[in-house]
Amino acid sequence: MGKYSFLKDKLTRFVDPDGDYNRKIEARKQQLLKNSPPNEALCDELATAKAEKKRLEESTSAVNLTITALEKILAERFEDAGTLKLSTGSGTFSIADDPVIQFPDKHAFNSWVREQGMEDLLSVHYQTAAGIIKEKLLKGDPLPPGTAVYMSVGINYTKAKA
Repeated sequence: MGKYSFLKDKLTRFVDPDGDYNRKIEARKQQLLKNSPPNEALCDELATAKAEKKRLEESTSAVNLTITALEKILAERFEDAGTLKLSTGSGTFSIADDPVIQFPDKHAFNSWVREQGMEDLLSVHYQTAAGIIKEKLLKGDPLPPGTAVYMSVGINYTKAKA
């Protein structure tokens, strides 16, 4: 029993509103139950699936590391050569400049938010606040106190049409 088990009969069971995903789950359940496997076999299947997921996530992490390293190399080379865009057989690659917003002094930033009458921002996700800061950058407005902005330079990639 889990710590919330006592609520099981008191709460409505959650059903994901994504009907298409639920249909896929039900279809997969039917495949897994086709030969009426015992619970032990289903447990082993679950352990195998979780191990495969972990392996794929580790593999994805390694691929992401390679992607980031390649983007940094290309961004440095493009900047050094004054290249804005390069087309190859794989597609089109271009410089992508993106400000990275940080809030090293949250108290100062929160005070500024209150002074601006934007208290709603205090309950808004970081990306929304960062979007507002980016808008200020584009307009040339001063940055709010408690914020720091750094530039991230990467590479955009548009796959070549087949």
